[in-house]
Amino acid sequence: MPLELDKSDWKPVTFGEVVKEVRQSSKDPVADGIERVVGLEHIEPECIHLRTWASIEEETTFIKAFQKGHVLFGRRRAYLKKAAMAEFDGICSGDITVMEAKEDLLPELLPFLVCNDKFFDYAVQHSAGGLSPRTKFKDLANYEFLLPPKDQQAKLAELLWAADGALEKYSQLEGKVELAGDAVQATTIWPKSDSSEMLQPLRDHVDVVAGFAFKSGDFCSDGVQLVRMGNIFGKNLDLSRKPVFLPAGYADEYPKFVLNPGDIVLSLTGTMGKRDYGFSVQIPDGTPQLLLNQRAVKITPRVSLTKVYLLKVMSSEPFLRQLYRRATGTKQANLSIDQLLSIKIPVPSTEDQTTLSNEIHSYDRIKKQTELSSSRGKAFQKALINQIF
Repeated sequence: MPLELDKSDWKPVTFGEVVKEVRQSSKDPVADGIERVVGLEHIEPECIHLRTWASIEEETTFIKAFQKGHVLFGRRRAYLKKAAMAEFDGICSGDITVMEAKEDLLPELLPFLVCNDKFFDYAVQHSAGGLSPRTKFKDLANYEFLLPPKDQQAKLAELLWAADGALEKYSQLEGKVELAGDAVQATTIWPKSDSSEMLQPLRDHVDVVAGFAFKSGDFCSDGVQLVRMGNIFGKNLDLSRKPVFLPAGYADEYPKFVLNPGDIVLSLTGTMGKRDYGFSVQIPDGTPQLLLNQRAVKITPRVSLTKVYLLKVMSSEPFLRQLYRRATGTKQANLSIDQLLSIKIPVPSTEDQTTLSNEIHSYDRIKKQTELSSSRGKAFQKALINQIF
């Protein structure tokens, strides 16, 4: 619902008139009592909260310092929309611009001023560079907007932080539901030990097709989309991430590698030390035909497994624990098809599989409901910010 804002007494200002860049450094963070290090990877897109960081005990070359209350803006690849308010003192990457409010702007409003679509669009337009464009503060300083009087700033800040508080509660609820679902998934399906005699090798119950190494020279802007590693992330298939296409005729030429709605796909390669592989996703209903690229596999259950049950098993922690133990590689974590098929899983009767899947599915429904409420809340908050700034 739109706000009825009377902006007749708001004054036009530039960003640089009410915000300044903080240029502080710490050459000996330990001696300065700093315990946390922030890189661009720790700032979530379109989230004003800084939820993750690295320990100062880990090796770092960062010396740029920030303090609690400062806003950290990701100046590299501004289109990622990374900006957050620090809730602690620390040091950060040189690709982060540290900002603080001047006297005419309430510090409580600064995170919302920066995290609005118009500001990010301006930052992108004024970025410079090829593969890794960066935005300088001197360019951001020219961004123009209407500044409310101080008393109105206080009321708007109270409103925006109240909306943010509601979103945080939804986020916490999402986390609790997911933990409960994961616990049920692990304890309901799996026996207490991975080495239990009840477990059977995956190879006895599925058929696997490995993706094909399509030539990059054949990639085009339209046709049949190729599912690559970057499209398989978490529990979702994201076809919007760097889409690549092959000529439409390739679906007929390479029928073995065609993916249709309902097919299960799993990623085999990731970055060593990070859990960014081993994800299993199902092609959603209504999705056009796709082609499967190398380092991903299509998994088809045999008659002994239901498709729903197999998905629940492969997304569970005990399954992933076995998967990560088998991966090899130094710079990249790689899992072979033989290693994947050696993973052992519980195989109850199909009737029991359906019962177990339904029990777990009830938590999935609750999770989707909380995600939907959270999504609506985020949309409402974004609308508020964009109306104000």
